[in-house]
Amino acid sequence: FGVCETGKETPVNDQTLFMIASCSKAFTGTALALLEHEKKLSLDQKAVSILPGFRLYDSLSTREVTIRDLLCHRIGLETFQGDLVHWDSDLSRAEIVAQLAKYPPQYGFRTHYGYCNAAFTAAGQCIPYTTDGLSWDTFVKSRFFEPLGMTRTSTTQKTILADANAAHPHTRVDGKVLAIGYDKIDNLGPAASINASAGDLTHWIQMHLDSGRYNGQQVVPYAV
Repeated sequence: FGVCETGKETPVNDQTLFMIASCSKAFTGTALALLEHEKKLSLDQKAVSILPGFRLYDSLSTREVTIRDLLCHRIGLETFQGDLVHWDSDLSRAEIVAQLAKYPPQYGFRTHYGYCNAAFTAAGQCIPYTTDGLSWDTFVKSRFFEPLGMTRTSTTQKTILADANAAHPHTRVDGKVLAIGYDKIDNLGPAASINASAGDLTHWIQMHLDSGRYNGQQVVPYAV
C-alpha cells in the first residue's frame, strides 16, 4: 500500500524493507527463551553473573536484576529515561549498557513499568557471553532469519541504505509530510535495529502460529 517515499512513484510491495524498530524485541525475547531451553542461561539468572561489569544506579538493583527484569521493563527507570542519549549515537552496545549505572531510578525496583531500550540491549548482550561469542546479530540470523527463509531481513543501517526497495521514514514539518534519513541504531540492535519486509515477517508469524515450525522444520521448540 502506498509508495516508498513521498513525491516518488516507487510502490511498496511485500518485499519492501522497513525498519521494524521495537518489533525487534520479539526476536530478542525469543532468542533468550531459546537459550534458556538449551540450558545456556536462565531468564531468572542475575545479569551480573553474565555481563562483565554490569551495574545499575543502586547496589540492590544491581545485585538482584535478572534477565527477565530487563525484558519486562521493571528496573525502576521511567519510560525512555536516558534512551535518547543512545539514539543515533556512536556508543557501542557495551557503552550503552554501562550508561545504565548513571540513571537514578524513578520508581522502586520491580514496582513500576518503565519502557527501556537500553535494558533490552543489555539483555541481548547476554547472548555472546553464553554462546561462545556469537553476536546478537549472528544469533538471530542463524537461528531465525535463515531457517525461516527471511532473506530480506537484516540488522544494520547500511543494508537498508543500500537497498533499492526500502521505505523511507517520514515526519511532518509545517503540516507537510517529508522524507527523512534512516536512524543509526545498530548499537541498540537487540532493542530496535531489525529491517524486514512484510513478506519475511509472515514467515516469522507462521512459525509462531504453527507451534514453532516452519515448512516442516522445528525452528523453535514448542516449549519455548
